[in-house]
Amino acid sequence: MKKWSRSEVSSKRGFTLIELLVVIAIIAILVALLLPAVQQAREAARRTQCKNNIKQLILALHNHHDTKQRFPVGTSIGRSWWANMNASPTFYDAPPGGYATLASGAQSSYPLEGPCYTWAFYIFPYMEQTNVYQQMDPTKLSGAWPWWYRMTDGKTLVGTVMSAYMCPSDPNAATPWNSGVAGEDAAVSSYLGVIGTHTYKVAPTSSFPDPRGGTFLNRIGQDGMLYVNSKTNFRDVTDGTSNTVMIGERNVPDGKEYGWIVAAWGADGYGFGVADCLLGMEERFSTAAGLSQAPSYYKPGKKNVYEDMYHFWSNHAGGAQFGMVDGSVQFLNYSVDKSVIYGLASRGGNEVFQAF
Repeated sequence: MKKWSRSEVSSKRGFTLIELLVVIAIIAILVALLLPAVQQAREAARRTQCKNNIKQLILALHNHHDTKQRFPVGTSIGRSWWANMNASPTFYDAPPGGYATLASGAQSSYPLEGPCYTWAFYIFPYMEQTNVYQQMDPTKLSGAWPWWYRMTDGKTLVGTVMSAYMCPSDPNAATPWNSGVAGEDAAVSSYLGVIGTHTYKVAPTSSFPDPRGGTFLNRIGQDGMLYVNSKTNFRDVTDGTSNTVMIGERNVPDGKEYGWIVAAWGADGYGFGVADCLLGMEERFSTAAGLSQAPSYYKPGKKNVYEDMYHFWSNHAGGAQFGMVDGSVQFLNYSVDKSVIYGLASRGGNEVFQAF
């Protein structure tokens, strides 16, 4: 009788349950190790795109300056509309383009360059958006309000979505605000112009404890580059163009009622554009009563917290990106010394601060 050897026996053996669990555990560990690296790579790409966006906006502001020998207004409002422009605490300058003339020949209270338009809109011609700008050319619509002005396709011009105004890490920036009526959209931006310290042209009434140490500095506002009816130029930046911020990140708050690109009124109660298209580095809360309250300041924020729309912040880890007057883009850590904040905010404060 022939004996069958072991080598002649075809033995097929599968995975045991323990072996399968070990393989699954190894795969899970590898995924856990790789996932943070993938997420970091994606965030690095988003941060780079955000930096490029800010760079593009700053260059467009430079082109506006080359054309008109000044930077655009932060936002434009008329003569003593919602506040007395010649009385404290709501002092503000006349619009740099002057006022529109009525058919009768009399001067109106409307800015010649249009009411409530933002710095972000005035640079449209330098952002390859001349066709959009010309449909809402404020010099042809003096006295006409920008909200819900319709384009030839029936859509609102303020609803024009532009990727250059959106930080890829800002979840609310990609889609516009809607009034509830079809076609009544308003596009939003992750980038606001820097007013300076705050929006009021008078100093706060008293000192307030500062969570970062000491007290907040009582300084006159509108000391930056972009504010209501501003008309700054390179000559005004005596602190140095590489030491003065012009644009900063602030994620679009939930509800999207603030952060509009084309036209803005603001949360200040006076049409100064605060928290809408403009923001101070230590902004005062809405209305002049804010001067008797502690200001907001640079720190982390959340899109669903109302108070956080009054200060710069981003979804980038550790801080936010700012566009300097010289065209460079700098990442500013939340832990930066407040003396640096004061120095960067003003265009001509003669502050001395260490490198950041």
